[in-house]
Amino acid sequence: MLPRIPFAANFRAFADAGKRLAELHLGYESVEPYPLEGRDVSGPGGEADYAFFAVRDKKMSFGRPTPEQKAEGARGDKSVIHYNDRITLRGVPAEAYRYKLGSRSAIEWIIDRY
Repeated sequence: MLPRIPFAANFRAFADAGKRLAELHLGYESVEPYPLEGRDVSGPGGEADYAFFAVRDKKMSFGRPTPEQKAEGARGDKSVIHYNDRITLRGVPAEAYRYKLGSRSAIEWIIDRY
């Protein structure tokens, strides 16, 4: 079965968007990481790194909401992610939650699964 490619009046715009999307997918490892607080944590080294970076007894979770966020009805501060007892990421931008997997953000999906 052939792929279903829609007929577009401005095909060049679709082709350019596809090229940019392919560059993102293929070159994601060369992109400068977002500067989050907490990314600079280093483990003890060797075999102990697995236990240090593992999400174990507690689930990953968002930070506690500020009083302003509570007043708005938020359950947590989504700019803070508690990865485990040793690692907390701070400064997650709101734009990061726009990337969706189905009806929920990719970050929320990962936190729920871990």
